[in-house]
Amino acid sequence: MHVAFAAPSLPPPPSPPERPDQDGVEVGVAVLSRWPILTVHEHRLPSRHRTQVVALAAVLDHPGGPLHVVVSCLDWEPEPAAQPLDQARALAALLTDPARDGPLPVVLTGDLNAPPAAPKIRVLTEVMVDAWVAANGAADPGHTMSTGNPLAPREAGFLIDQRIDYVLARPGTPAHPVVVSQAFLAGDQQEGQYPSDHYAVAADFRM
Repeated sequence: MHVAFAAPSLPPPPSPPERPDQDGVEVGVAVLSRWPILTVHEHRLPSRHRTQVVALAAVLDHPGGPLHVVVSCLDWEPEPAAQPLDQARALAALLTDPARDGPLPVVLTGDLNAPPAAPKIRVLTEVMVDAWVAANGAADPGHTMSTGNPLAPREAGFLIDQRIDYVLARPGTPAHPVVVSQAFLAGDQQEGQYPSDHYAVAADFRM
């Protein structure tokens, strides 16, 4: 697959390292694509403390035209409340930029660290389609941070047993609406190992 990576992201790497293999490790966000990646840009999101986070914006060489994909991870802390909202507003502006208009959807994927009713998620769903809700309805919780996963951090408090990971999309133009064929959770154990402390959201779109 074709790969683009940007750092930093959350959580910050352990400092000092907890194990020798953590020395020099970066934490970031990435796009993996079956199609070639035409361009990559890193956008720093508003941050007043701790780790600066980035949004990675990539353009993929999809057979139907340029496919714009943005991936990011937002701050999980509820305070200061303005910071996650500022990050979400910056993402919304990035995603609705007319320069990304075209025949294909504009897609955001990410660990947004908040349930669907949170203000910072509503900032995004006001301008984008939530693929999970489009495919399954709002009543299906689709918990990605789940106590069903033994790796999920129980100390995450209000994020436990919530859907905090998302695939969102907006139409490239009004003539090309977003159509979600299905959305489902992935990340069950394989050979006794879980790939992550979150389940992933996977979504299929009809272009």
